[in-house]
Amino acid sequence: MTNKWISESETALKAVTAGMEILSERKLEGLSMSTKGNPRDIVTELDVYIEEQIKKLLGTSGHKIIGEESVSKTDAAGLEKGTAWLIDPIDGTTNFVSSLPYYSVSVGLISDSRFPVGAVAIPSLKEIFFTMGESGSYMNGRTLKAKRAKLQESLIVASFSAANEDRAQRAKEFDLFGRLNDRSRGCLRLGSASVNICNAAAGRFNAAYGISNKLWDVAGALAVASRAGCRVYTERKAGTFLISYVLGAEGAADELAELLKKEGLADLERIN
Repeated sequence: MTNKWISESETALKAVTAGMEILSERKLEGLSMSTKGNPRDIVTELDVYIEEQIKKLLGTSGHKIIGEESVSKTDAAGLEKGTAWLIDPIDGTTNFVSSLPYYSVSVGLISDSRFPVGAVAIPSLKEIFFTMGESGSYMNGRTLKAKRAKLQESLIVASFSAANEDRAQRAKEFDLFGRLNDRSRGCLRLGSASVNICNAAAGRFNAAYGISNKLWDVAGALAVASRAGCRVYTERKAGTFLISYVLGAEGAADELAELLKKEGLADLERIN
């Protein structure tokens, strides 16, 4: 094992562990919350507080830090070639405030449009997914290893974009979701992109995909999937925080990526 990315991996792991501890200690009663222009885009006081604490832990790394709750439009400039931390203090806040278990604390590093380091904590399940240098990916210390599967024999999970102004685009997304559900063992939507991806890296799903998700939603989990040996395909929209992706088992992910290309939903390229 080389020493490359070891320090960053340890820092990411400490950061999500700290976030998980905060979430495990706080109760929902009396928690202040608001929305960010979309009734599904909820932010709580814990989102803000956890992000602040994680920023303190990442501050000594020397890398740029971008958090969902403090991001500005100018932060997207240069991400195609630069290196930066991406924080989602609670990915799946709607699930969290609804007492559903599918939410996470996510920290990932993007470097030259790749995802070398990541950690994702799922507090309700007491699971932490993380990379450690270039050695691989782990869940609570257990090594994750991708397998092979056919799409028709796969359980798939999806994450849609937040924007719904383009009705034609939205109709295509829903149509694909339905067709995938009918031609596989099922296509689900859990409400947290990072939880989706980590479960695919663990082999619980055979493939996961997302259309126009935000980078902070998925950076940590994409690192976990890549280090686990999953096939990973992405499409970045330059100058924005948007990313579309497919990942999972060899075969299933390849078929799914080709299908999204054919449908004109994402022009994906394999990154690992």
